[in-house]
Amino acid sequence: MITFNKISKVLLIICIIFPSLGAAEKFSKEKKDNIPIEITAEKMTSDQKSNKIIFIGNVVAKQDKLVILSDKMTVYNNKKGRKLRKIVAQGNVKIEKGERFASGDRAVYIEKEEKIVLTGNPHAWEKDNEIVATEMIFLLNEDKFIVKGSKEKKIKLTLYPDQKNKKDE
Repeated sequence: MITFNKISKVLLIICIIFPSLGAAEKFSKEKKDNIPIEITAEKMTSDQKSNKIIFIGNVVAKQDKLVILSDKMTVYNNKKGRKLRKIVAQGNVKIEKGERFASGDRAVYIEKEEKIVLTGNPHAWEKDNEIVATEMIFLLNEDKFIVKGSKEKKIKLTLYPDQKNKKDE
């Protein structure tokens, strides 16, 4: 029988394991602005008229401890071309931060909202614990993680209890 104590522990574990891949450590807005984003790829095309830069082929974007890998990445800037507006990663997207990982077909980072939306069979895990869904939203500013499923594809969460704490139950 599942007790309230066990349910509380599971919810606490979910909040600890999947708080948000991009905001495990809290950075002030000023400090974050000073951390450069380094992007490497096999090919780059810059389109001045539409204020976007397209990276293709083994794309790797790094900012501090956050790493995003994909087949293609498009960086959208504001009209003046000086400030980041949005980044779209497509194809074999992998996100890494420390011991936390996520993957999917597409990730969209929206700078103004400090949000990453991962779609296309999104899957996140840390050690053996994992979650699979239809859509995962990482609200970096609020340190929140929202997972969405559907009638066709329910959210699936697999948690492995900490063996050290098993005697406490």
